[in-house]
Amino acid sequence: MPLVCPGHSRGIVELEYSPVTADGYFLISACLDGYPMLRDGATGNWLGTFTGHKGAVWTASLNNTATLAVTGGADFTCRIWNALNGLCLRTYSQSHICRAVSFSEESTRILVGGNMKTLNVFDLTGGEQTDPVAVLEGHKGTVRFARFFGSGHNSIISGGDDPFLIVWDIRSGKPVEKLELGTSYIKSAEVSNTGSTSIATVVAANGLQFWDLEQLCKLDSMDIPHDSESASLRGNYVVVSGRDLQIRLYDRNTKQVLHTFHGHHGPVWCVRFSPLGDSFASGSDDGTIRLWNDENLLHG
Repeated sequence: MPLVCPGHSRGIVELEYSPVTADGYFLISACLDGYPMLRDGATGNWLGTFTGHKGAVWTASLNNTATLAVTGGADFTCRIWNALNGLCLRTYSQSHICRAVSFSEESTRILVGGNMKTLNVFDLTGGEQTDPVAVLEGHKGTVRFARFFGSGHNSIISGGDDPFLIVWDIRSGKPVEKLELGTSYIKSAEVSNTGSTSIATVVAANGLQFWDLEQLCKLDSMDIPHDSESASLRGNYVVVSGRDLQIRLYDRNTKQVLHTFHGHHGPVWCVRFSPLGDSFASGSDDGTIRLWNDENLLHG
């Protein structure tokens, strides 16, 4: 059975693990109850709640050292938090609902996207400055996914209610490439690293797509015969969740289902592999996070 992590009172819409740090690794959750939470990534133990948003929190992320958190919500704000004591360090007002946030590799910048249809970049080293240092324009619809990727903090990928992903170079503020998806929109996406290659795993209206962000080309795709909402990739394993309450582990090479996981009592909006790749977390409309360990992966 999975570890069940209660605490939220509404649907959990995003999960993100930190990398492995000297103190272990951590898991942050964004929830429609307005209270993002931080947990020990290995045990699921609750470590703290970030209190301050005035509405649903749609997105949350940790920096590489898990010392800072960034959240964005329906109150038109993006907030920076001290992840060690839960204090809000800075609030950036936005023109609309925030749906995607990301730290740069060195935690010197954050990226905010959402219903404003732009990507706003803020410099965390700029003292009390609250204006963005860059505003990236190119999306025509809501931005549901935006991440820094690669080494440094110059490359960004974003997507949402458009039939394409955009790869940006922050130095010019211009798109480097539009990656045509052949579908109307994306539901969610993640960026993971396989060796020296960054891969974007995209949940589109018609299944999954895998994009090589170094070569800017599509690697592969998978038809998923279920109403999927989220997917996470580690090596040749892909875990997929959606509206039918079930989570499925696929072999990416054979496209076969290796195991189906049951337990949630509502649509499973998000699923993410741990940084060690031997477990994954799922977040559901039922208000619970569940951690599925390696024994579950191998034996169910």
